[in-house]
Amino acid sequence: MGLPTEITATRFNQREFQIQRKNHFEITFDTAMVNSGLSFLVTSFALPKESTDTFKANFWNDSVNLPGKTNFETSQLVIKDAINYDSEKQFLAWRLRVYNPKTGKVGYAEDFKCNAVVKEFSPSGDIVRQWDLIGCWPSAVEYGDLTYEDAGEKQITITITYDKGYRHDIDDFAPSATA
Repeated sequence: MGLPTEITATRFNQREFQIQRKNHFEITFDTAMVNSGLSFLVTSFALPKESTDTFKANFWNDSVNLPGKTNFETSQLVIKDAINYDSEKQFLAWRLRVYNPKTGKVGYAEDFKCNAVVKEFSPSGDIVRQWDLIGCWPSAVEYGDLTYEDAGEKQITITITYDKGYRHDIDDFAPSATA
């Protein structure tokens, strides 16, 4: 018995089966929190991770599981540290709006939260997916490691916390209110 024609190798030569590549993306923040040059320095970014708590509703001798509160996990943004662009300074300025270790003061959310857009591209450069991240801010920054052992690039890892993250075209999948 042979393989079904739906999964043969020749199917991957068709446009509809083009594989999305992990390195065809960019992230931009919608305010002056971080300079627009960041897009060229990004090494990796974790797309949204969400989970919904569950609770049991008891009725007579049975129980059913129902959805509770939905939570969004943080995402790691890893960037290359550029000297003249000073990636470290770009994120330090944003991080200081959240918390200043010298003064111990915490900022107002309106001064450090912003929205971000993650775009995924086809091999030809067309936008194929877009993710909207609402209420982003840097909850942690790791400024990287220094070593005499190699001359590799210095990287900065920023933990981005956000209120919500979803595909821009989410309404295309949502059930109709009239259904």
